[in-house]
Amino acid sequence: MTPLGFRDEDPSETVQRPVPLFQKSPWFKLPPNIRRDILRLAFGDRRVHMSLSFREKHTSDDEKVETWEWFGSFCHRGETPRPRGNAAEQQEFWEDDCKHGDIEPQKIGVMSWLLSCRQNYAEMVDLLYSSNTIAMSGEAMISRIGQLVLPQRLAAVTSLEIRWPLERENEACAGHHDDHTNAIRRLLHPFQLNVDQLSVVLDTLSRTSFPNLRRLCISFEKEYSQRGISNPEAHDMIINKLLQFVKSRPKFKECAFALPEKVFGTITKDIRPVNSGLEKARRSCKQVWCASDGSLHIMHVPFVNTYPDPPPYLENREDAGFWLLRIN
Repeated sequence: MTPLGFRDEDPSETVQRPVPLFQKSPWFKLPPNIRRDILRLAFGDRRVHMSLSFREKHTSDDEKVETWEWFGSFCHRGETPRPRGNAAEQQEFWEDDCKHGDIEPQKIGVMSWLLSCRQNYAEMVDLLYSSNTIAMSGEAMISRIGQLVLPQRLAAVTSLEIRWPLERENEACAGHHDDHTNAIRRLLHPFQLNVDQLSVVLDTLSRTSFPNLRRLCISFEKEYSQRGISNPEAHDMIINKLLQFVKSRPKFKECAFALPEKVFGTITKDIRPVNSGLEKARRSCKQVWCASDGSLHIMHVPFVNTYPDPPPYLENREDAGFWLLRIN
């Protein structure tokens, strides 16, 4: 729906840019900064869902056809999520049920404003992407986001929440086998999931595509029963991928990756307790700070939760690390 003249790839020699016209509307007599503040109050500083799904749809003659459908709405959750000591205190971003829950989706209502005139489009579209947290889900859309959304819109995004489904292990390797085959399975699929899928979403969120991204929360989810995990390579395979990604970007104001409970537990086993109290805290913790050198740190008494900042007892408070969160 982007008008001609508003696309970065439009050659200025062949496409005539919009000609400014005198506006008689009282709206345009307001100073630009006041207009922006009003638009931000109406459409900004919220969490906006953006997803694409392939589903059956009934046509006018009651036939069923399969088609791709966009889903977009304001999220009905409250403020920006923060991990708490008590899970009941709030709903985490991977628990969101706006798309499939009982609550009626809250429509954004911005389309008519964007279509009203070129000036309103120009002032609104950047604010829509830059001032809101964009909540994405579904591999189909996220892995092809560069083909579905204009580059200048992605460049405006400052805050993202992503729910990313992790695939099962290779079915050919599943089931009960002899010890030798099981050893190979543990090497290829240490968590009974496809770890390479982490790279798919991380590569999509490159610094080139999202240069202004300052807040990022990703949940790597499994929707099937989990078996026990006992693979010493768990720490290296996941932590190194995430560290490589975080180090390739400017420092985030907030960066968190949520992992399935069994994977989280396997990784946090590497934390060495200095006393019995810390060991108890490790077993019950729901979040772990991963420093830029790969070391893991948990919150423990007498310190209080400082998320999204690093734990207060660390010397380097400006460290470009990230939080690991546990999905129950």
